[in-house]
Amino acid sequence: MIATHEVVDRAARKAGRVPEIERITPRVWAVPVTCDLPVRYTFAYLVIGDDERFIVIDPGAETPEGREQLLRGVAAAGLELRNLAGVIATHWHWDHMEAAERLVVETGAWFGLHPLEHWPVAGTPELEARIQAYTDWLADSGAPAEVVAELGDRKRRRGHLFETALATLPLEDGMRLPLPGRTLRVIVTPGHTAGSVCIVDEDEAVLFTGDHVLPTIHPNIGAFEDRPDEDTVGGYLASLQKIARWSDFQICPGHEYHFRGLEARTEQLRARLARRLGEVAAVRAAHPGASPWELTSLMPWRRGWEGLTNPDREDALAATRAHLNHLDQLNTSGTTSFAI
Repeated sequence: MIATHEVVDRAARKAGRVPEIERITPRVWAVPVTCDLPVRYTFAYLVIGDDERFIVIDPGAETPEGREQLLRGVAAAGLELRNLAGVIATHWHWDHMEAAERLVVETGAWFGLHPLEHWPVAGTPELEARIQAYTDWLADSGAPAEVVAELGDRKRRRGHLFETALATLPLEDGMRLPLPGRTLRVIVTPGHTAGSVCIVDEDEAVLFTGDHVLPTIHPNIGAFEDRPDEDTVGGYLASLQKIARWSDFQICPGHEYHFRGLEARTEQLRARLARRLGEVAAVRAAHPGASPWELTSLMPWRRGWEGLTNPDREDALAATRAHLNHLDQLNTSGTTSFAI
C-alpha cells in the first residue's frame, strides 16, 4: 500500500514529530517549521528559479528550532541562503511570517505582503491605536471587563511581529512575482484575513493556499477589530470561487499536507459554513437582544464554551460576528436559504 500524504501526516502526529522535508515537484520543496499551536507546524515552501535563486512562501515562526528546520530544508534542496530572492507571507499571522524579518535583514531579499496585512511595528503609536481598536471591539461585543483587560494585555505583548519596519513588495491581484525563470502569480483571496493571498505556480501546476484552504481544518473566518462589520464570510465564499479554475492543480496548504481535489474540498467548506450559519441564526432567534459575546457562549463548540481559553473565545467571537454579518447581508438581499 502506498502511503498517502494524509497517512504520513497522521503517522508523524502519532510519533510526536513533524513530517520530513519533501520535494513536491522538481522546483518546489516543502519544509515543516514547528510552531507552538495545535497544528504543530507550518509549511515553508521553497520555490526555485534560475541560477539557484529562490523564494520562501510562509517562512514560519522565528524560534531556534524553526530556524534550524528552515536552514536544513534550504540545504536539502541544494540551495544557499545568500541566493534568497524574496519572502512571501500569504497572510500576517505569526506562525506564517514571523521568521521573515531575520531572513530579509540578513539577505536583502524582498518581502511580499498584501497592503491590508500590514502590522504595526513595536513601540509605535500605530500599534497602540490598533490595540485600542481591539479592546474597543471586545467591549462593544459584550466581553466582560476582565476578559477585555486580559486579552488587551496579551495583544500588547504579542501585538507586533517585527522590531523594525520592513520595506515590502505590495502584493496585488494577478501580479507576477519577481523570480527569474518562474511564472508565479498572486491571487488575492480575502476571508481568513483581509489580505490573504494564494500563489499560483503555473510552471509546476501548484497552488499555494496558506490558510485559505486546508485539507481537513476549517479556517477561522472572523470579523475582528480591523473589519468588525464586514461580510467576511461572503468574501471567503467569493474567494473559494475565485480559485476554482485551478482545481486540477496540486494544493500546497500552510498546514497538514498537500493534496489534490480542490473542488471536493471547497464543497465541504461551503457545506460547513451553511450549517454554521443555521446554528447562529437559531441561537440569535432564541435569544433576541443578546450581545455577540453572549450568543457566542451559547453556540455549540467542540470543547464546549467552558473548555475554551479566553484567546480561543476571542476567535470564537470573531467567527460568530462574521456569521452574524453574513446573515444580516442575506436578510438585506432578501435571501432566506443558507445553501451556499
